[in-house]
Amino acid sequence: MKTIRKALLGFAVMALMSCAVPVSAAIPQEAHQHQRELTRNARAIWGMDAPISTFAGQIHQESGWKVNARSPVGAQGLAQFMPDTSRWIAQMYPQSLGEQAPYNPSWALRALVTYDHWLYQRIQANTECDHWAFVLSAYNGGLGWVQRDR
Repeated sequence: MKTIRKALLGFAVMALMSCAVPVSAAIPQEAHQHQRELTRNARAIWGMDAPISTFAGQIHQESGWKVNARSPVGAQGLAQFMPDTSRWIAQMYPQSLGEQAPYNPSWALRALVTYDHWLYQRIQANTECDHWAFVLSAYNGGLGWVQRDR
């Protein structure tokens, strides 16, 4: 009886292992193309402990890593900035961002980490998880809405 159980357990483990998918298979190829640029920009703004995986997840959710993404409401590029927001952030940080260019991947990544940092500095929360929940909510709906709803 013990031998049968061991054999079944071994078979189950082997079956599960044969179904395992490497983690890299779940990461879109487009994400790999922008990994260095995102890392460089994030660390330039946030320091060496920049939450790069959070930014990568944000970009994945916003545009699916599509450089030419355009939402039905008009959000543009990798970071899905609305035209007014990309214009505003470019005016706020002319030295580091220059003219708005939401369809330029380098500009979009730099603007995203810059805007997230700007929001992060203006939002208070009890935990880091809550802090990021509010930052990401403000990224999509505006800081005013987050402050009003709190």
